[in-house]
Amino acid sequence: MDDEAVQHPPRLRTDDSPNLFPRLHTEVKQERKDLCNNPISSEDYLSKSPDLVFLGISSFLPIGDLYNLASLNKSLRRRCLTTTSFQLLVRDRLSETWAVAFPSEYPPSPMPEGFPHRGAAGDWLLYGHHVFKSHSMRNRRRIFNIISQMQKQYTIKATEAGYLEGPNSETMQDNLRAMVEYQLLLRQTSMLHIYGLFLTVLEKFNDAWWKDLGSPKFMGGNVQKALIEAREMVQGRVAQPRRRPGRAVLEKLEIAVRENQRVAMAAKKVQFKPRRDDKPKVKDGSEGDPSFDQI
Repeated sequence: MDDEAVQHPPRLRTDDSPNLFPRLHTEVKQERKDLCNNPISSEDYLSKSPDLVFLGISSFLPIGDLYNLASLNKSLRRRCLTTTSFQLLVRDRLSETWAVAFPSEYPPSPMPEGFPHRGAAGDWLLYGHHVFKSHSMRNRRRIFNIISQMQKQYTIKATEAGYLEGPNSETMQDNLRAMVEYQLLLRQTSMLHIYGLFLTVLEKFNDAWWKDLGSPKFMGGNVQKALIEAREMVQGRVAQPRRRPGRAVLEKLEIAVRENQRVAMAAKKVQFKPRRDDKPKVKDGSEGDPSFDQI
């Protein structure tokens, strides 16, 4: 079938999985070319323009207009179908949307034939129609629309909270990065199964957070210092066989985890609460979903 999904190595998949991409045909089928037979003579500028001029004009067009251009008349349609540079231009436009796989989604080498990666050549005009036919691609488009809305809301909320603009925006961003790195470091430490080390790191962060929260201006300096010290403690450690911690250590871990939950809630209230004196005006400069609904 023209729109059959490219086969991947065996793994758990469903029809709604958002990475079942339609097959990219490496050649334009003859029946598609035959539909352009017996074109009516046209004297318009595009039909008579040299290839370099035609491609130069096309390079300024969005994806929807490229499809409109390919359907103006039979002569232009054959030209678009058979000109490799035009098909690659369509590929580049599609690669800016949800319709083409990202490098992180590529299957293991060797690349399967017909997989729509960003360096492939083929009938990208046909591929652009097939992405609207399968449940998988509809679900992928829905997910990207949700991500687009989340990005829009992030711009609004982060601006209101002072993360993007304001006198303390740089410090707040540093603190947020420290929170993320701290969570990753805790995860790394837990995988070592050295419970005494994990308890030490957790307590160090708890103390640092409380010191920062107790300061007149929440600057996050103690947390960032604790992060550096904790990295040095974990660096070079080798994972131990998994075992159950002793009762005394387990009780201390439970206390430290509960304390960590309390400090996290307190930090969230301080960091995400807009300040009246430096609350910037919201600027919603988002451009919305980068999909190609106009096709």
